[in-house]
Amino acid sequence: MRGVLIAAIVLAAFLGSAPSFAQTTGAPATSASPAPSVTPSPTPTPVPPWSVSGFQDVTYTTSLVSNGTFLFTNGGSTRVFDAITGNNTKLPTYTRFVPNSFNINIKKNAPQGIGGQLEETIGSDANVIASYGGAAGTYTDVTQAYIFLATGQFTINVGKFETLAGAEVIESPSDWEISRSILFGYAVPFTHTGVRAVWVPSGKISLTAGANYGWDQLVSTNGLSTLEAAVAYNPSSYLAFNVNYYNGKEPSPLTPYPTGGTIAPRPGSTAFYPSYPPAGITGTIYGTRGLVDVVAKWTPSSALNFALNYDTAQQNNSQAFDSLGNTLVNPSTGFPTLQTVKWNGLAGYANWNVNSHFTASGRLEYLNDNNGNRTGFAQTWSEGTLTLQYVPGVANWKVRGELRQDWVNQPTFARYTSPIGTAAKNNTSLGFEAIYSWP
Repeated sequence: MRGVLIAAIVLAAFLGSAPSFAQTTGAPATSASPAPSVTPSPTPTPVPPWSVSGFQDVTYTTSLVSNGTFLFTNGGSTRVFDAITGNNTKLPTYTRFVPNSFNINIKKNAPQGIGGQLEETIGSDANVIASYGGAAGTYTDVTQAYIFLATGQFTINVGKFETLAGAEVIESPSDWEISRSILFGYAVPFTHTGVRAVWVPSGKISLTAGANYGWDQLVSTNGLSTLEAAVAYNPSSYLAFNVNYYNGKEPSPLTPYPTGGTIAPRPGSTAFYPSYPPAGITGTIYGTRGLVDVVAKWTPSSALNFALNYDTAQQNNSQAFDSLGNTLVNPSTGFPTLQTVKWNGLAGYANWNVNSHFTASGRLEYLNDNNGNRTGFAQTWSEGTLTLQYVPGVANWKVRGELRQDWVNQPTFARYTSPIGTAAKNNTSLGFEAIYSWP
């Protein structure tokens, strides 16, 4: 199977050599994610056989509190993309200005037959989303590379594609805020490599099933052992519901991946322990990880949009941490204990298109990291964000301003980093973003 997936990625690259865009910014019916149209036009615009598009994204983010940073006291990042450069490298640093992404997306569109997509990300964002076995820490990432076969109501995708989970996406032009949610960075995966089948029996419902290497893995560590399933239901043009499920074997946070590739862990995971891997852990420890992700969207008018995203997950045979960031150990052996860990969270969104130039949006969310598996601390982390977007008369540009407030129930936010010193329970930040999309 691994050879088939590699061949798929090579073929996707080959397809890209002729004259797509991010799957989330106007994806055609052959997108890897199920997104059936509920109000198809009686005279649809013909889809071009090839499309090339992309965007450039830069951000400036600063903490408004004295000596504030965007790091936990264990060295892990409290942001997904903005305010930190060198994510998933040995020396992540607090940087106000970040060249986040230069994105290019090439698609071979095919409502029926064979098509494909090749998406490349260059910039600081690439370090965050790079999969195990990919080019970790090099500021480049092949974000998606797959081929598909569309026949009738069915589409089969083979290769690397974005996750089904979450209300937000990797491509910043499609998100409402500058900063990504806590859930986007800590509760769900970014990408998968494997096989995905989509069945669209009607314009209101689609069903997805697949098998992949796991969360953010380009190189197999345990075969196609992670299963995915999804139901997308659009009862009307005003309502949309997605229920996504993932279940499979995943490495625990303190254990090394098998040899054979570099590892781009989620933000902060290698900072959990001063010696990595810790004493007593000599090989990869797997546990069964299950995730249920629910997204509901309500669009009462062309000016108003609302969304809710709920995630709940658990993994057995995993290490756990207390509220101070200490690994829970077996007192008789001194080695980390293995247990079932859990996390869950909820995010709410509101978006108001004031006029053709201005859009105001807000987000309020929390993540309950019960056993510290996601952040390295047993804690509850919440945040609220207000964003104002301006689209000038110049085509293809967006500029945004954002005010964000974060809270944790334990003093885990680092106030300075050289060395990390005092800790706090809150952080306030101001951010700005400029996006240029093409064509």
